Amino acid sequence: MPDTIHTEYPREQPAYDANEGSPSNSDARGAMIAGLVGAVVGAAGYLIYQRLPDEQRERLQRQVRTLIDQKVAELRQNFQI
Repeated sequence: MPDTIHTEYPREQPAYDANEGSPSNSDARGAMIAGLVGAVVGAAGYLIYQRLPDEQRERLQRQVRTLIDQKVAELRQNFQI
């Protein structure tokens, strides 16, 4: 009987392609892209909003307030607050 035990572990292929990087890298890359797209869309929305006439801005603000009030009421009803 040998004095030491030698165990070989099978080498497994990584779950990702070597050129793609690790899964956490691709997740981080996706998060960065989503953040960048969100920033661009937000900036574009802000520029469009700034160019609206005052009457349209006020109407849009009323619509948003109404929508928020409805959602808050719905949440309160669902959670019985």
